[in-house]
Amino acid sequence: MPDHRLFRFVDTDVESGKTYRYRVRLSVWNPNFKLPAQHLAESSLAKDPLLASAASNTTAPVTVPGSTTILARAERKAETKRLKSGLVEILVLGENPLTGDYSLRSLITEVGGMVNVDKRLNRPVETRTRGEDILTKRLFIDMRGRQEDRDDGRTGKNGPRPEPIEILLLCEDGSFEAVTTADSQTVIDRYVGTLPVTEELKGSRDRNAEPAAEANEPNPFGPAPPKK
Repeated sequence: MPDHRLFRFVDTDVESGKTYRYRVRLSVWNPNFKLPAQHLAESSLAKDPLLASAASNTTAPVTVPGSTTILARAERKAETKRLKSGLVEILVLGENPLTGDYSLRSLITEVGGMVNVDKRLNRPVETRTRGEDILTKRLFIDMRGRQEDRDDGRTGKNGPRPEPIEILLLCEDGSFEAVTTADSQTVIDRYVGTLPVTEELKGSRDRNAEPAAEANEPNPFGPAPPKK
């Protein structure tokens, strides 16, 4: 007989975005249950139908991925000018409940604000959100670094480099989540084409998006008709 056996456990009741830790106790049927006392070293061996082990050590925390992903990126200097003092842009990747596709949303907020995309935050003179509304249930509690692009506007190779962005969030279950530009960049590159562009940003190129066609390139659909 083997000295050890492997048991696998599957928790089918986990909830998205929550963190779990587990302790396990094994129970086996007692082969001596209700046997006559004359066949046992001790009569108490026939008392319990199940024999239970001691509880195992607590497992490491296991976090179930949430339905939304918070991302951070640097902005070109020209784009950061539209942000008032104390405001930062946070990106949210989430599912569109109507289509099932994943797309980016943009939220302009400040420390202490909820990271929820809600069109009601927009004003005629100020666009705070882009993309479909989505609820993340996270609180923006701190930020380190500068949102201005690290390489934008540098005059020399040896010039000072702005500190990269790190964002700290408080989750619904009381845990903390750290978001960095380094970890976010690959995901942003993949989904940046799904982020809507507002009127105020149409004149500036997104450094993560594909370059627009230059004005002097030939029109693939032929010459434009003359103006009347």
